[in-house]
Parts: sequence; structure tokens; C-alpha cells
Amino acid sequence: MLGSSLALRRVFVSVAPTSRGASAAFVAMNLAVAAARAGVPAALVDGEVESPGVAASLAAAPQGSAEVSRTLAAVAADACTGCAACVDACTYGAIRLAEGKAVAFDELCRGCAACLRACTAGAIAERKERVGEIEWARLVGGLAGPAVLDVVSGRLDVGRSERPAVIEAARRRSAVFARLLTVIVSPAGVSRAAVAAQRGADVLVLVAEPTKQGVRGLERAVGLGRMIEAPIGVVVDGAGPCEGEVEKLAASRGVPVLARIPDRPAIAAMRASGGIVLDGLEHASGWVDELFAGVSVLAGRSAE
Repeated sequence: MLGSSLALRRVFVSVAPTSRGASAAFVAMNLAVAAARAGVPAALVDGEVESPGVAASLAAAPQGSAEVSRTLAAVAADACTGCAACVDACTYGAIRLAEGKAVAFDELCRGCAACLRACTAGAIAERKERVGEIEWARLVGGLAGPAVLDVVSGRLDVGRSERPAVIEAARRRSAVFARLLTVIVSPAGVSRAAVAAQRGADVLVLVAEPTKQGVRGLERAVGLGRMIEAPIGVVVDGAGPCEGEVEKLAASRGVPVLARIPDRPAIAAMRASGGIVLDGLEHASGWVDELFAGVSVLAGRSAE
């Protein structure tokens, strides 16, 4: 049974891998599907926007899509007086003077519009540039059980680097559904993209492999979690050469271990294929129940 913290109020859970080999998507999918089957309307967001795979794993056919664009500064050189007010206003160094005229550098622009507000000559306008898209689907019945599971996927266009913009767009779309539980798959690391997926989380679940990379990544990920002030829990992902090190580091940082994914060939195969443990390996799904219980406790703390 889901704890009251998950069943009675809206909870946002971010699931992040501490290394690229950790299966955050697998954990997030099983958590969201189990919630829906327990009668809790849920939404699942795929924040791995460079290579999204959650929708395909769940056979969720897209029902809608929207383009994601970013806002950039566009300078009309003929209207520019060269006063440099825009240069002084931009904290990112995205506008500079060249031969007495303002020039905008797209790769540095953050779309904050400070330059536009500072320009008294009306020489700066905003323009939109596509960076990716989002898609959404809804599963009712079947795999989702008695409740609803909305699936939102972000996809970054080839050659683009604006992962945070696509992740934030996917989060905004999931918020429209207003489900009691929203679970997002966060990118690994402590980049702006990871922050975009984790900011505002009621619970941050870190999926850590017992490897050198997984342990090092866990330390960095805990630091980010402290910065965004999210209650943190750890899922130990299988077995590895650094057995016990994940638990040791978590204990030293005051972070609870919520569950451990068993190191079994059948689970590894299902994890690789993006399957749902509750369907194919019911006898090995106890860690999902443990994860539910742990997430519920942390969600209760975030509400205090």
C-alpha cells in the first residue's frame, strides 16, 4: 500500500542516476506504474531528452506534441545607437559592441530579456529558435491498472545543447495533468539539465551502482540535492566491485537507503529492455514495495 504522503497530496519525485550505467529510468517506470496500479493517478516524465526511451518501453503512443523553442535577442543594427546599455545589462556577456553596434551571441544568450528592457532605442527584439519537442500519451487500464498514467517525453533536436529548456517544457506539460504523483527521470551529473529535472522535488531518489563511478557520482549528486533542499534517498543498483561503499557513503551523509535492486540475471535483462518488474518478475519486486515505503516517508518530511 502507498503511504498517505503519496496518496493524499501531490508529490513530485525526481529519480537520478549517479553514473551513466545506473538504471534511473527503470526505477522511475516501476515506481510510476506501481502507483497507478495502486489507484494513484500518476505522471511519468522522461528527462533523458538526448535519448528518451520511456514511452517506447511502455508502448505509449503519442497523443499530442509541441515544439520547444528558446528565446534569443535579435538586434536591428540600423536602429542601434551604440549606447552600450544592453551590454551593461547582460550578465552573460551575450551582447557586445562591434564597430559601434550591438551584436548578440546566440550561444551565450539565456533569453532573460535584460537587454531588451535596457534598450531605449527599440533596437532589440526577441526571436524564437526551435531546440526540440515534447510528446505526451495517456495509459488508462491495462498496464496502468485502475488509475491513469500520463507519460511525457522530451526530445532534444540533433546538434542542440539546450537540454534544460526541453526538460522544463516537459515538466510544464506534466503539471497540466495535476496528478497526485509525478515522477521524472533526471539526467546524470550536476549539470544545468540535472538541476532542471530536480529543482522543486519533494523527494530525490538517487540510483547508484556499487562501482567507483557510481560512488563518486553519488557524492556529487548528494551535494546537488542538498543545494536544492530536497529530501534524498538512495537505491542501490545491483552488485559491483565496490560492494557496501554506496551504503557507507550514504550513511556518512545521513541519506537513507530506500531499496536495493537484486543482482539477478532476469532483472538485469528486464532492466536492459525497459520492462516492468511487477509484470514479469513479481517474486523479485519486493524492492519496489520498499521504494514506495521509503519515498512516502521522505515525502512526509518534505511536507513538514
